[in-house]
Amino acid sequence: MTDWVQNADPERPFGRIGRQAFQPDADALRVELQPTDDGARLRVEFEEGFLKLIGLLLTQRLEQRLQF
Repeated sequence: MTDWVQNADPERPFGRIGRQAFQPDADALRVELQPTDDGARLRVEFEEGFLKLIGLLLTQRLEQRLQF
């Protein structure tokens, strides 16, 4: 689990969701920037933890909006 997730307050929604989303072997984020002839090429690779985090945050937001 990444340091920022470990330091997040588990009583707050983002800290709780972050702990749920990230696992020790699935939380890498890789960013690669390469120059090209007319600019640059950016490659971003998200492992499972980041995708799960995005899905959990979207789900939480939708559930909040659907409650009256």
